[in-house]
Amino acid sequence: MIAHWDEADARSRTMGHLGATWTNLGRAAGTVDVGLQRIRITPGLWSTPAHVHGRQEEIFWVLGGSGLSW
Repeated sequence: MIAHWDEADARSRTMGHLGATWTNLGRAAGTVDVGLQRIRITPGLWSTPAHVHGRQEEIFWVLGGSGLSW
């Protein structure tokens, strides 16, 4: 399947220093073992709390703006 982020379901969440709109492109494209999210981060806030993944990788592409990856 082919999915475009304009046609995928998005949800916005804000809590404390976290704030972003998440679009689950993996689900929209029918993936099984791979997740793909488009995250539009609210300026001045974080997308997620600090965390680690023991057996997974996270890869980021910045499509616009600037920020800090820690």
